[in-house]
Amino acid sequence: MLALLQACAIPKGVPTELGPSGQGANDLARRCGPPPEVPPYVYRMPNFQAAQVVVEFDHLPSNETAHVRVQKSSGIKELDEAAVETVSKWKCELPARMAGSKGIRIPFRFNNPLNPAPPPSALLEWAGIYTAESRTRTESSSAVKGYSSIVKGVSYGPATTRVAAKLGSSFGVRIKVESVVPQERVSLRFLWKFPEVGLVNPNTSLRHFAEESRAVCTAGESCLKGWFLSEEWELVPGTWTLEAWLGDRLVATQSFELYRD
Repeated sequence: MLALLQACAIPKGVPTELGPSGQGANDLARRCGPPPEVPPYVYRMPNFQAAQVVVEFDHLPSNETAHVRVQKSSGIKELDEAAVETVSKWKCELPARMAGSKGIRIPFRFNNPLNPAPPPSALLEWAGIYTAESRTRTESSSAVKGYSSIVKGVSYGPATTRVAAKLGSSFGVRIKVESVVPQERVSLRFLWKFPEVGLVNPNTSLRHFAEESRAVCTAGESCLKGWFLSEEWELVPGTWTLEAWLGDRLVATQSFELYRD
């Protein structure tokens, strides 16, 4: 039986705003080779429903992997060994942002078909206005602005769905992911839906009505997803809606009303 790959190659990071879409583990597996093969007896282990191992590796100019190691153990030796052995055999070209990098992380989630586990879930904990001590821009071709932001020093303000449409405002949601796998890294797909008139980036002259991105959240911990109004052309009043998806399941949705101050 084969492991079921889930989510994204895990970035070493902090809460993100407008996170760029990541290279999914499934996409990476199709590019590099088959998923791990697990000895059948593992699925008969008592109390085993699901587990995740995070493998870390370096990517060489020859497109081979090196220094493959377990970054986070599943707690089951056979699963860890199967994941490491699989990645050790990979030889493939990676996306430009990952090619030749050291310390690339990828999670493998193993589901037990003999003792199925419930899928991860997500809880909307908070929605409102927040501030951040610093923001670091990262280029992103899929982002409406052309970049995403990494934020540090987040302070949560009032819980509200009314937001003044003015430069410097930050608003969003805090989501908590739950899973039977302790500290599982789970990929959420976020979809921002803008007011009916859309957003027009003057640098591209394109009108956008939605933006999709991904973020990796750790089960049991809170994960921020927000929007920072940093450009004049973003100050569009109306209903802004954020959806959070786990696979094909809509797990949370929140609307904000932006108004002119």
